[in-house]
Order: sequence, then structure tokens, then C-alpha cells
Amino acid sequence: MSRNIHRPHSVNPSEQPDGLAVDGKPRKQDDSVDTSLDPAALASKASTPSLSPVPSILPTPPAGSSLIDLSRLRTSQAFPGFGPTKVEQGVVPCDKPKPDIFFRVNPDPNYQICCYLLKPPSKGKDSKDDGDFYYIDPDLWEPCKQARIPGMRWYRLVVWVDPHGNYGLWPLRERDGGREDSWMLSGLTVAEKCQTAWGAIRSNTNRFDWEPLKVPNPPDPVFPKDPFEKLIERAFEGRIINTWDHEKLRQMRGEML
Repeated sequence: MSRNIHRPHSVNPSEQPDGLAVDGKPRKQDDSVDTSLDPAALASKASTPSLSPVPSILPTPPAGSSLIDLSRLRTSQAFPGFGPTKVEQGVVPCDKPKPDIFFRVNPDPNYQICCYLLKPPSKGKDSKDDGDFYYIDPDLWEPCKQARIPGMRWYRLVVWVDPHGNYGLWPLRERDGGREDSWMLSGLTVAEKCQTAWGAIRSNTNRFDWEPLKVPNPPDPVFPKDPFEKLIERAFEGRIINTWDHEKLRQMRGEML
């Protein structure tokens, strides 16, 4: 949309208000101007809506000044984005932090736990099963192991938070029966480093790498205050397996599609 900028203009001396000429004497009426009133014409004009001129949103700058005020664009040199921006978060994701997010991990042992999780393979974007994690009740660990439920693994759940105050649960694969690999070990190493320093996780050829935050003097992280049990309930809402007849377990056992 174009902007109408009002500019001061000079006034023609012959166009003085109140019918006065330059010398202050009454001007002679111009006989060519029809001063009669036509009611029909007035009615026609009254029925036609008219738009008022759009007022200028830019003030007329003083002579010699610039329209651009760079002082309005100058901000603090503090790292933009640090500091929590929300009081409460609805959804709690359960996944590894994205590689473009710098984060911290809560070092409090009360906000870390090892457990069995089930992650069925993704069946595509059109499937209801999108590969999300399922929380398995401890009472079902042994029956699931005996049934060799595919996709069930031993994980460590930790809480991470980013500079904006967004947070989530990170399921880290843990050692189970002595089995380990470079992805598992490097992920645990990154999580350990992020307990004391801001960092990001990057994927390398056969491992995860830790990318430290280079901003000087970053603030302390603000972790969620909810009990860990509540965070787990929110992260696995609708995906908590607490009965042997759970639909997901029946699917994994081949008892239903």
C-alpha cells in the first residue's frame, strides 16, 4: 500500500480565504460559477459513499534530516533469544533436541530415570503410527522381554531446556546387557556435557558430536518445576502401555492390525 506523506506547500496569494483579494478588499463574484443549489444533485451525492483521505503515518521530517532513524534499530549486544518467554508449555516432546537448538540438560538425579520404551517403526506419513515413543509400565518389562517385543529398548530419560524456556524429554539409549555402539556412547557424552554448559548435538559419520555455545557469559537455564512424573505423563499422553492387552502390544505380537 502506498503511503500519502503530507508536505507543506506554498499558498497562491490570489487564493486567499473568505473571498478577500491580496489588498484585503472583497473580490468580485465570478459570474461563471453557478452558486445555485440543486436538490437532486445533492441527493445523488449523498447516496454515493466517499472515502476520506488516508492520514499520513510518517511525520514530515525537519529540513535536512533523514527518514531512517538507526537508533531505533540498535539493540543490546546480549545474545538474542536467551531467557524464558513462556510460563507454561502444553506439549512435552519426547525426542532428541534438534541440531539447531542449543540446550542444557537438568543434572538433578530426580529428573533422570532409566526405563524401557517402545518405538515402533514408522509406517509413513499416512499412518496413524508415526514412530513416537511409548512408555512401558515396569510390571510389563519382563513379559515384553520374554515375548521379544520388537522396538523395545532400555533408555535413560533426561530433561532438556533451550534458551527460550522450551523443554522436552530426551530418550538416550543406555547399555542393555552389555550392548553398546558409538551412537549410544556419544549421545550419553553430549548429554553429560550439556549438564554443565550450553551446547548442541550434531550428527557425524558414526557418532554424535557436541557443539558448544560460543556466546560469552550465557545465563543459567530455567528448568520446568513440574514433578518428573507429571512431565512423563504429559510427554507420553495416550502412549502409556500399562496392560498386556494394550492395542500397541497386540499389534506388535501380531494379534491385530
